[in-house]
Amino acid sequence: MADPVTLTMIAAGAAIAGAGVSAVGQISSANQNREIAEQQARQEEAQGRDEFAASQREMIERKLAGKLAMSRMQAIAASSGGGAGSDAPTIVRLMEKSAERDAYGRGTAVYSGMRLRDALNSSAGARRRTAQNNFTGSLYSATGTVLGGIGDFAGAQR
Repeated sequence: MADPVTLTMIAAGAAIAGAGVSAVGQISSANQNREIAEQQARQEEAQGRDEFAASQREMIERKLAGKLAMSRMQAIAASSGGGAGSDAPTIVRLMEKSAERDAYGRGTAVYSGMRLRDALNSSAGARRRTAQNNFTGSLYSATGTVLGGIGDFAGAQR
């Protein structure tokens, strides 16, 4: 049978080793979670950039569609004999209204893209802050685990 002092020392050493392994595991897990959160945050930011770019493309398409609609209005007015110049009040009024609607549509498209981009960037920032807070908490937890192991060792020495 082994000496009681030797068994106590082995148990205390195992407690410290166990605490150390547990602490390393907590820190490793926190690092992995932080890396995953960072990757997700980068994806959200990229999605935000893509959404904003898509809204700009939509704005360009709306602008082109507006120009084509104006050109068509002028062509129809000219072919009807009703006048298509800047002195023809009906076509001017129609073109002004069409231009206003076109500008509003373009502005709405860009605004929607900006809002979505900003929301995704905000989400990415929150994800990073959460990951950092979780990592910091894991460091505290790991420190507590190590100190607990040391306490177990000290208690076994009595």
